Amino acid sequence: MSTMDMGATSMKTKGISASLAAATLTAGLLVAGGAGSAQATSAVGGAGSAQAASAAASCDVHIGLTTRRRAVVIGYGSIHSSCPSDSYGSISVQRRSGIRWIDVSTRTVSRGSDHYVQYGCYGEGTHSWRTVIRGFVPDYRTKISNELRFTCPPG
Repeated sequence: MSTMDMGATSMKTKGISASLAAATLTAGLLVAGGAGSAQATSAVGGAGSAQAASAAASCDVHIGLTTRRRAVVIGYGSIHSSCPSDSYGSISVQRRSGIRWIDVSTRTVSRGSDHYVQYGCYGEGTHSWRTVIRGFVPDYRTKISNELRFTCPPG
């Protein structure tokens, strides 16, 4: 390869690297949020798309930590208030049974506030527990909490 060809290849590589760096920076700004993301989005699609992107990014299901109080497993979660008014879902406490997770207590959730679910496991032995939220916001989303393993006291 001649020196001229190597120089052209190097320039192409630098051009690709610069383009990749610019795309990465723009993506990072969009993910990170803040004023930079609104400006980056506005430059691409106008102010309306910045607001739509922000609303779409915040419309999601959220899950809290699964905890216990003696023999009661407690979980909570929510659907973000920025989701459409027809968003809905369910939240469940689950118990591991072999390789499967079984819903032992479920309730419906709507958008806007935390919804709690609990299950009393008196006398059921040692199990792993977790909380899962499933929602249509408008697409289907699922999030799973931490797992707890403990022995339930006798009833």
